[in-house]
Amino acid sequence: LLTVVWAPLAAQLALGIRYPSYAASKAFYLLVVAVPIACLAAEGLAWLPERFGDAKLPRALYFGWLGATAGVLGLAFAA
Repeated sequence: LLTVVWAPLAAQLALGIRYPSYAASKAFYLLVVAVPIACLAAEGLAWLPERFGDAKLPRALYFGWLGATAGVLGLAFAA
């Protein structure tokens, strides 16, 4: 999964270095990386609460942060 993310990023970087033009590097070319990055983020966000164990404060802070982030993103797209 990391190779799927790094290969297009390295190719885009190489293209930008070889042909230094504003028209050569486009964000559209890296749209293919959005799904693998979302999968990696989901794996990381699922792994983190397991590391807390039975500690209540870190779990409360984590899920509070996660809920606040979801609320902010929801309000940003609702407006």
